[in-house]
Amino acid sequence: MATQPLPAILVCLCLAAGCAEALTPLGCYVDKGSDRDLPVLHHSSSTTPESCVSRCKSQNYKYAGLQASNWCLCGNSYGKHGKASDSDCKMACGGDSSKTCGGAYRNEVYPTGFVPAAKRLGCYVDKGSDRDLPVLHHSSSTTPESCVSRCKSQNYKYAGLQASNWCLCGNSYGKHGKASDSDCKMACGGDSSKTCGGAYRNEVYPTGFVPGQ
Repeated sequence: MATQPLPAILVCLCLAAGCAEALTPLGCYVDKGSDRDLPVLHHSSSTTPESCVSRCKSQNYKYAGLQASNWCLCGNSYGKHGKASDSDCKMACGGDSSKTCGGAYRNEVYPTGFVPAAKRLGCYVDKGSDRDLPVLHHSSSTTPESCVSRCKSQNYKYAGLQASNWCLCGNSYGKHGKASDSDCKMACGGDSSKTCGGAYRNEVYPTGFVPGQ
């Protein structure tokens, strides 16, 4: 049977409001009451995959597990008791009976998308005539996370935030010496609650890029 295109009004609403991206489970995993696979538990009769993932992400956990319809479990690792059959994770969610929320001592696990903040390496002197980190990008939406991601995607080991809106990338840092941390207190253009260096001062982070991987 031929598929019909979405009505134009639905497409417009999707573009205007943003359509929710479907969550994809990582699988069904065994849990034990005496030794929880995901250690942080929450109970609610309105539990859904979306609400559980959101809750765990807001608490800085990387994984969310749905269990026995109404339980939401959070943690940073999963699977220590092994994988279960997907058929063990078919209990309807308390908050939406059209979706599944695990089973009896079975966690239906999802990634939350939480990414731990990069560890700051310090504040370092830069010079316009001799850049400490040689690759420059400018954006009014700069944040530590966006800069680290950009530099890593370009295969650089270090990212530096400077003067609110500048992101600098390179494979070494510190040739002009360390600066006082008080020199790296300018608010980020993309998130005023975070700092993005100062005037000719780089707030340096590792990107996690490993050559050859």
